[in-house]
Amino acid sequence: MNGGKEDMKKYSGNLLSYLNDTTKSTVMENAQDNAKQTVEIEMIDANDIIPNQQNFYGIRDIEKLAKSMALSGHVSPLEVVPQDDGKYRLLSGERRRAAVLLRKERGEIENALVPCIVREKFVGNEDLTADQLEMISIIMANDYREKTPFEQLDEILKLEPIARVFWRKEQAEADGNMEAFRKFFAEKFLGMSSSSLQRILAFQKLPPEAKKAFEDGKISKTALAMLSGWPEEEQYQFFDALNSGDVKGTMADVEAFHARLTGEGEAEPSAPSETPTEGNPSDDNGPQGEEDAEPFTEEPETDDVPQDDTEGDGEETSDAPTEPATPRQPKPPAADTNAMPEFPTDINPNLSPEEVEKDGTNWVIEALNRLAEMAEEQSQKAAEDGHNREAKLWNLRKAAVELVIESVQ
Repeated sequence: MNGGKEDMKKYSGNLLSYLNDTTKSTVMENAQDNAKQTVEIEMIDANDIIPNQQNFYGIRDIEKLAKSMALSGHVSPLEVVPQDDGKYRLLSGERRRAAVLLRKERGEIENALVPCIVREKFVGNEDLTADQLEMISIIMANDYREKTPFEQLDEILKLEPIARVFWRKEQAEADGNMEAFRKFFAEKFLGMSSSSLQRILAFQKLPPEAKKAFEDGKISKTALAMLSGWPEEEQYQFFDALNSGDVKGTMADVEAFHARLTGEGEAEPSAPSETPTEGNPSDDNGPQGEEDAEPFTEEPETDDVPQDDTEGDGEETSDAPTEPATPRQPKPPAADTNAMPEFPTDINPNLSPEEVEKDGTNWVIEALNRLAEMAEEQSQKAAEDGHNREAKLWNLRKAAVELVIESVQ
């Protein structure tokens, strides 16, 4: 029996590059990519398969998966390891297990037998513990799925101590002449930029209500990124308003809510709608690779209306000639919103088909990075001219561009 894409797709990050031969062999024997291995499929009752306590991924769309199984009659093999009590512990396939049990409960199938690949128990080595090796296997097995930002955050927090093991080894070999751990972890271990890593870590600052709101489709990932830079009290105020239906979870509503809290404008939230205009969370996750997106931060307000001591009540107080009042200087115009960056146009006609695809992706990323830089420059110029609200709007545009960069990477 051949597995579906859940069984075949390789881990897209750089994690395996930092496993030595012994560790790599141990992990790969327990990972989802077993195309080169000869394996035997065992039929095991799903009731004898125990969910893995280390698995932090959500179980979504079980009803949809159950219907798919009913139509196709196919269940991709689960991966399990034997336990001492005679039962099995899941490595991958928790959604499939749940869907089969649902069908059995409904009476659609006579038994809950599912095809399984039984792996050997994990054994620690000189670098990693058995639990760490099992965690790597779980993360690799879930690489195919669309992940919420909170699942991405959990991945990073689980992998951080593992990455430190290899960073310290390389640091010792380089006599301490190594890049900072954050850069190593992001670029060499996770395959993302340091600023992308920082942006995901910022989700730790959000209250528990944020995760539920995102999972319920009430708020977009972009809006969450903005909220992560707010003071804790203001975050709670926003989610209270969101849960009561007073605001929606779009970027416009978040920005308008913040403006009302801080008295920085007369912005009004968008009209109520059934779903955030940013899209459902499944449309806003993107792969793991991400670019810099600084959280929404406050800019100091300036007095836009200078005091003019020459103005009185209009009555003449003296016949003596007076100097004409100096006219007020008009406020400098806001940043040029029509300014556009120059995009890269160089192209190499001698690229191979594989190189063409990579070149195209790099070209898009470079163009988007320039667009983000332009937004940053416009934000700074607007702030310098005292247009604080416009500066924030440019920051929001910059964040939106960087979310697109994430999906491309």
